Amino acid sequence: MRSVLTIESFIPPAFDAYRPLIVETFDHFLDRLPPHRQAGILHAQQELAASSSAEQRLVACLQCCPTLHKLGQILARDKRLAPELRNELQQLEVLASQTPLREIEPFVNRALGDAIREFDIDLEPHALAEGSVAIAWPITWKRPDDSSPNRAILKIPRPAIRQRVAEELDVLSEIANLVESNCDRYGLPAFACRETFDDVRQLLLNEIDFQREQVHLAAAARQYAEDAFVTIPALLPFSTTEVTAMSRLDGTKITHLNTTSAADRSRLAERICGGLLAHVMFARDSDVLLHGDPHAGNMLRMHGDAIGLIDWSLAGTLSDSQRGALMQLVVAGMLLDGPMLARSLASLAVRTPDESVVRAVAGEALAEIGVGSPAGISWLTRTLDRAAIAGVQFPDSALLFRKALHTLFGVLADVSPETSVDSLMWSQGLAAFANDLPARSFALPTDERFAVRLSNAELIQACWSAPLAPWRYWQQAMARAAASADRDAPR
Repeated sequence: MRSVLTIESFIPPAFDAYRPLIVETFDHFLDRLPPHRQAGILHAQQELAASSSAEQRLVACLQCCPTLHKLGQILARDKRLAPELRNELQQLEVLASQTPLREIEPFVNRALGDAIREFDIDLEPHALAEGSVAIAWPITWKRPDDSSPNRAILKIPRPAIRQRVAEELDVLSEIANLVESNCDRYGLPAFACRETFDDVRQLLLNEIDFQREQVHLAAAARQYAEDAFVTIPALLPFSTTEVTAMSRLDGTKITHLNTTSAADRSRLAERICGGLLAHVMFARDSDVLLHGDPHAGNMLRMHGDAIGLIDWSLAGTLSDSQRGALMQLVVAGMLLDGPMLARSLASLAVRTPDESVVRAVAGEALAEIGVGSPAGISWLTRTLDRAAIAGVQFPDSALLFRKALHTLFGVLADVSPETSVDSLMWSQGLAAFANDLPARSFALPTDERFAVRLSNAELIQACWSAPLAPWRYWQQAMARAAASADRDAPR
C-alpha cells in the first residue's frame, strides 16, 4: 500500500519530532486492514484521474475509512497544514452521497415499520449529504392533524459502517500496543497508550450509537432553549435504535461567507464562540453538554446570524469540578504560578501523575506566556496537549474537549481571521464573573455554584499569589533577554 500512497510529504515541520511515528502507524493501519478493504482503497485510487494530486489521493483514501475520515475532518482547518491539503480535507466535512434510494429504502422501511404509515413518511429521491458514519436523507412527514407536510431529516448509518468501524478499531488496538512498546524508539515519554486508545475507541463507538445521539439531542435542546442565537434540531417521535429522525434546519455551511463583510464575520465568530465555548465554560449547571465534533459541516449559518448545531453523536459532559480545574489552570497562567498550575493539572488527571512530570509541563507552559501572549483558551489547549504527550492521562471528557477546541479554532480562523478567540472568551468570562458578584457576597467560601467555576476561597488564594505576579513576569522577561543575548553573542 505504501507504493500507492504515502503521507510523509504532508507532515508539517511542527510535527518533525513525530514524523517516524506518524508514517509508520499510518502504513501499519493500511497494511493491517482486511484484504477486501485494501482492495476498496486501491479501487478508489484507480477511479481517480491520472492527473490527480497527492492531496486528492490522500483524501480518497481517508474517505474509505471512517476513522481516518473523522481524523481528516479534525485536521481540515489546521493552519499548520499546507493550504492545498486543507482545501482537499475540507471536502470531507460534507460529502455528496453516492448511495441510491433503492439501497436505502428497504432499510428505512424495516427500521421505521408502522411509523411510515402513521406519520405519512415519504423519502425524497436523493440524499442531502453524507458524513463519516451516516447519511442525511431528507423526508416529509405529517401528523394526523397536520394540514401540510413537514420537512425533516433521517440520519441513517452508512452501509456496513459498524463492521468497518470494528475492523479499524481492531487495527488501532494493534497500533496502541505498537506505540506503547516502542516509546523510546519514537522519542516519546512512557505513557499509557492503551488507556488513551480505550478512550478514543469509546468515542468512536459513540458515533454509531444512534440512541446515544438522541439523548444528546434532547439534552442539547434543553441546554440551549434560552439561547436565541443557537438552534438545535428537534428530535422527532419516530426515531428508532437504528435511525434518528430530526427537524431540518435551513441554513448554509458556516464557512460559506464569500460575500460577507468583516463586521458580519466578526459577529458570527462571536456567536460561534459564545454558543460552543462560553456557553459550556460559564454555564451554571453542574454538568454541561459539550459538542465534540464542531467542524464546519456540523454548523449552519441561519437567519439573523444564528447558528444551527447538528450531529450530536460525538458529545460529552464536562462536570463542574472539571470546569473549575480548567479555570484554575487559566488563573495559574495569568499569575505565572507554577505550583498552582501543577496542582490544577494533577486535579484534572484521571490518576495522580508523577510530580516531576507536571512540574516540568507547568514550567514549559508558563515559559510561553508574556506581555503579548497572555494565558487564555488557546494557551490552555496547548498546555493540555503538552501534559497529555508527557504522559498525564485525562478523562475522556477532557480528551473530547481538547479535540473539539482544535477543530473549533480552525473554523473560527476561517470565519473571521481578525477575531481573537482569547479576547472573546475573556470578555464573556468577565461578563459572567460580573453577573456573579452579587451572589458571591452571600456565598460560603467553598461554594462553586457560579458561572465562573471558582469559589471565593480559590479567588482569595489567587489574590495571595497575585502580588508576586509582576516579579515573576520581570524574572521571565530577564531570562528571555539573557537567552536572546546569548544567542546573538559572537562565537
